[in-house]
Amino acid sequence: MHTDLAAIQNITQMHEDSEQRQSELLKLISDNASTSASSLTDRLTAFSSIMPPGPPQIFYGRQSELETIVGMLQHDSPRIALLGPGGIGKTSLAKTAIHNANVVAKYPDRYFVSCDSGETVDDLVLAVAAVLGLELKGKLSRAVLKSLGSKPNCLLVLDNFETPWEPIATRPTVEEFISLLAGMPNVALLVTMRGQERPSSIRWTRPFIPPLQPLTSDAAHSTFMDISDATDEDAACIPELLSLSGNLPLAVTLVASVALYEGCRTVLSRWKANSSMSPLSDGFDKHTSLETSLRISLSSPRMTSRPGALQLLSLLSILPDGISDVDLTRYSLPIPELFQSKSTLLGTSLAYMDGNATRLKVLPPVREIIRKLDPPAHTLLSPLRTHWDGLLKLWQTYKMPSGDLVSRLVENLGNFSAALKYEVEITQGGELRDAVY
Repeated sequence: MHTDLAAIQNITQMHEDSEQRQSELLKLISDNASTSASSLTDRLTAFSSIMPPGPPQIFYGRQSELETIVGMLQHDSPRIALLGPGGIGKTSLAKTAIHNANVVAKYPDRYFVSCDSGETVDDLVLAVAAVLGLELKGKLSRAVLKSLGSKPNCLLVLDNFETPWEPIATRPTVEEFISLLAGMPNVALLVTMRGQERPSSIRWTRPFIPPLQPLTSDAAHSTFMDISDATDEDAACIPELLSLSGNLPLAVTLVASVALYEGCRTVLSRWKANSSMSPLSDGFDKHTSLETSLRISLSSPRMTSRPGALQLLSLLSILPDGISDVDLTRYSLPIPELFQSKSTLLGTSLAYMDGNATRLKVLPPVREIIRKLDPPAHTLLSPLRTHWDGLLKLWQTYKMPSGDLVSRLVENLGNFSAALKYEVEITQGGELRDAVY
């Protein structure tokens, strides 16, 4: 009991120290007198982009929801929430909507903020400030409100907003900040969230958009055909392959990407021969369809012939900020054929490059299932811990960091927190003390 109590006290102290370290880091960035606003923003281009990401090139269905969103955005001060399970296409729908000609005409200033790498209001404010291109100093929340308030008409998208909003302990401060955003009449607000619950502090535009459902059969078929390049000879296999995906957009993309490489008949035969990829006995729902599609991708010849790809995917499952090519080299990861493994993940659609094409990332619902199916081993985490420890020691030693140190620390803030939490969750016995330390 004494050992358990000591471990809990160590973890509590670790959490407090981590929050203090992050606050000090942000203050250090703002106090760095040698860094002008423009140069700091330039160094943060790998972290965020002021320009919104482009619309998806393959996009079918959702016409009714798209027309509803575009219509709402023509009104004054719209507050819109897109809800639904992971992989249902909320982000794709939001990206398509903000590039609609009528939306572009009304909102020349459109900002797209990814919220999936931060769990506190400070993380959220930092993400918005970076996208706005603000100098990271002083009271950032005040600077964000001032910047948005100076725009005659702007649209702010908060993608994967559930990440900072879901933790009960910090929800009040997150809701307070988004309420301030919603209180600005010149700011149109569009959020995407997993689940079916909206923040209660916002007067959302009515009628509410119902949570997104799987694609229609026609839309799923068109999506599959565009990705897989299937032929007429595959026509008989396609309906059965699509049934594996449950018409969940992300699942359709994964199955089609594998079919492009292997052929539809081969994928279907492999699935039927492998009982571990069959749907769960309690029902073939949205979650099981995505998990089944992931299993098909993971067992494909491209993945099994390159073991390093699964190791890299496993590591990415706990890194919401992803990994840059520079860090892939500097982490000294024990992964064979590292950059070939990266190419394999991109080719199977298990990973993607962010809007700046600078960081390799995995979508949140995929990260969640991969952590369950194939969590990263300690041997993969150790090089990250060593590398980050070296960066932080540089920061502590040289109070005026130069070069790309600031941007490398900032762009990994979400990774620091997520990896540390993961290690504390999985580590037991005597190793717990080392993980906390």
